[in-house]
Amino acid sequence: MRALNRLARMAMVGALLVPLAACQTPRSSGRLVVASKNRIDSVDPAQAYSFGAMQLLSAIGDPLYVITAEGRIEPRLATALPRLSADGLTAWVPLRRGVSFHDGSRFDAAAMVFTLKRFMAIGKLSYLVGDRLTAVRASGPYELELRLKRPFSALPELLSAINLTPLSPAAYGPLGQRFLNDRFVGTGPYKLTSANDQQQRLEPFEHYWGQRPANGGLDLVSLANSTALYGALRSGEVDVLLSTSLDGDQQMALHHSAQRGQLNEGWGPPWRSAT
Repeated sequence: MRALNRLARMAMVGALLVPLAACQTPRSSGRLVVASKNRIDSVDPAQAYSFGAMQLLSAIGDPLYVITAEGRIEPRLATALPRLSADGLTAWVPLRRGVSFHDGSRFDAAAMVFTLKRFMAIGKLSYLVGDRLTAVRASGPYELELRLKRPFSALPELLSAINLTPLSPAAYGPLGQRFLNDRFVGTGPYKLTSANDQQQRLEPFEHYWGQRPANGGLDLVSLANSTALYGALRSGEVDVLLSTSLDGDQQMALHHSAQRGQLNEGWGPPWRSAT
């Protein structure tokens, strides 16, 4: 249960980055600069597990389900909650049609099977899935079949983890059991066009199946410490700071400045400035 709670918290991270995309007033280029103290060592969902990596993956990937701010489970790349066999040991997940990967290839049940098997084979947190599943297969072009070790009522929560976002078999299959640390090919609303441990550049994905971002892209940057982040925001170099990135006294100073009208009205943590 503790491991599942950890996975659910990781899934909730996905609610932070994508909604902030339309919250701030964009620069003349339409892009937003988002800063934090997080350094991203890998963008491979099988390798990544830090808070910053989860936030990045939530913008460039899609899970099967999402956990809303109210704690509800909603389908994302699945189209309904899993259908269970009478003994509770087999689950069938219907998948969304008309979804493309960033490389133009098609998302379907075979791609989801590839993703889950890859994660179970090399994922840093593979035990969270391997302890629950015995087999995965495509029971139809757009239907995923999961065999469970024992009945498991929290299966949708498990499948909401952003680490299980589908990956393009065409891009990742040739790698075998190696990680793809600086490139990502998924189905999310943004495409990752460049990445290193200090900066990642995201462009809106033209063929995204859902609502497209309302900006011209995101530049995610890592600054060394809270003082550097505070200065970057005050100088206008940064549009958005993640709330956990500033020391408490600096957060208070910014709130006081905002109350005195000395900061742009749009300043604030992403979930406060959401429109």
